[in-house]
Amino acid sequence: MYLLNARRYDEAIGDLQKSLQLKAKGDYPFPDPRRTFLGDAYRLKGDREAAITWYTAAINENPLGMGTGWARLQRGRLLADKGDYPTAIADYSVLLDHGSKGAIQAQAYAWRGEAYLQSKQADKAIADYTKALELQAQAPRIKAGAHHNRGRAYEETGHLDLALADYNDAITAEPTNAIF
Repeated sequence: MYLLNARRYDEAIGDLQKSLQLKAKGDYPFPDPRRTFLGDAYRLKGDREAAITWYTAAINENPLGMGTGWARLQRGRLLADKGDYPTAIADYSVLLDHGSKGAIQAQAYAWRGEAYLQSKQADKAIADYTKALELQAQAPRIKAGAHHNRGRAYEETGHLDLALADYNDAITAEPTNAIF
């Protein structure tokens, strides 16, 4: 983790890959995090395809188990960034259907809402943004983003009064953000 935090991604990737070769599966008393860490390293390095590959490997190792929530969340985001909204929505849905809690849950609702919005499913987007707001009402960045994006969804459905209210709430939550 130190190497990731120090932005020494190539070194982190090398160390993690060596570690995977040296330690047999099952040496950890909890789900093995190394594949997820490799996904993080490649994502932070800017290699989205390699990140997706490693997040997928982490998920395949323990599809519904503890420790795969972060991998699903990040893989969903990378897939959505590529325009693969159906697969991203599926990743977020599995994550949400299997008990993810806290900030990861709120972010999954917010990002699934964005994938729904990009897929022209504004009503589903509104529901997910609303859930993200309920879960993380105190996190200014998530709150502002969810209000802004729910405003976009309301605008798409023709509810301009609700869109304006959400845009104003986004500005109130994060007044220095130039996007709002």
